[in-house]
Amino acid sequence: MGPALFTLGKRPSLDGLRALSVLLVLAGHSNWKLVLDDGGLVGVAVFFTISGFLITTLIMEEWAQRGRLDLPAFYARRAIRLFPALLAVVAVCVARGFSPVEGAMVLLYLSNFMVASENFIVPLTHTWSLAVEEQFYLLAPLTMVLARGRWRRWAMGAAAVIVAIWAWRFAYWTSVEESIRWIYNGPTRIDGILVGCILAVWFRFRGEWRPKWWVTLPAWAFLLWYGSSFWKYSWSYFTVGMIGLQIACVIVVAWAVTFTGRWLTWQPLLYVAKISYGLYLWHYLVFLTPQIDVLPQPIRSWVEWTLSFALAVVSWYWLERPIARKFRGRFVRKGDPALVQTPAPASVPGR
Repeated sequence: MGPALFTLGKRPSLDGLRALSVLLVLAGHSNWKLVLDDGGLVGVAVFFTISGFLITTLIMEEWAQRGRLDLPAFYARRAIRLFPALLAVVAVCVARGFSPVEGAMVLLYLSNFMVASENFIVPLTHTWSLAVEEQFYLLAPLTMVLARGRWRRWAMGAAAVIVAIWAWRFAYWTSVEESIRWIYNGPTRIDGILVGCILAVWFRFRGEWRPKWWVTLPAWAFLLWYGSSFWKYSWSYFTVGMIGLQIACVIVVAWAVTFTGRWLTWQPLLYVAKISYGLYLWHYLVFLTPQIDVLPQPIRSWVEWTLSFALAVVSWYWLERPIARKFRGRFVRKGDPALVQTPAPASVPGR
C-alpha cells in the first residue's frame, strides 16, 4: 500500500471539536427556541464523523504495526470505555421506575430500533446514537479484517454504501414524520460515520487535507444554520440538507485534525471533552426531570447545565477513569483515545 503519510498521534484540537459537539447537544436540548434548537442533530453528525475517522485511523495503524487486528482486545477496549457509565445510568433509571426489559435493550445497544419504532424509552431516548455507534463498532472491524489491509477498496465499498443511503432517502421520501424516524435508525445513519472513515483513508494514503478558511467558515456557518431550525423540516431538509450536513462535518473534522491554533485546545474546552461521555449520558435525565423542567428560563438552563456537568465530573473521576486505569494493562493500549463520545438525539416529543 506504500508508506503511510499520516499517523494520528496526539490531536488535542480533535478533543476540542468533540467538546464543541457535546455543547451543541446540550444547547439543542435546552429549548432556547430557534437558537440551536436542532443543535443535537448537528452534534450527533459531528460526533459520528469524528468516531469514523478515529476508529478507522487506529485500526489502520494497528494493522500496519502488527499485520492483523486483535478483535477481542478491540471489543474489550470499547466495553471498558463505555459500559460502566451506561450501566450506572440504566440502573438509576430502573430504580426510578424505568422498565427493566427496555433497560436491557439499551444495554444491548438496540435502543435505536426501539426509538425508530416510536417507542421513545424516555428518559433513555438519547442512547439511540450510542447504539448506532456500537453497531458500527461491531460490524465494521469485521469487514476491515476481511479487507486484509486493502483500505482503498474498503473505502470504495463504504462510499457505495453512502451513495446507496443518500439515493434511498431521495427515492423513498414519504413524509416528515417518517423521515424523523430515519434519524434514529442505525442503517440509515451509518453514512455519518462512514464519511469519517473515508476521510481517515484519504489522510492515511494521500496526506493531510487542511481546508482553507473560505471552505471551513461556510461549513461552520451551515452547521450552525442547519442546527438553528431556520431550515424547516421538509423533503429538502432530510435529503439535500442531510448530504450538506455530512459534507460540512467532513470539512470541520479535517479542519480540527490539522488545526494549529490555540483556541481549540483551550484547557476548559479540553476538560469538557474529557467528561463528554458522562455529560452525554447524564444530561438528558437531568433535562427531563419534572421539578427542573417547570423552572423559568434562564434559571432552568442554569440548573440543568450545572447538574449535568456535576454528574459528568462524578462519573469521570469515580467510575469511568478508575475502571479504565484498572484494565488498561490488559486491553487498553497506551494513548488509545475514548472513541465513543456520542451525543444525544436532536429532538424528542415534548421537548
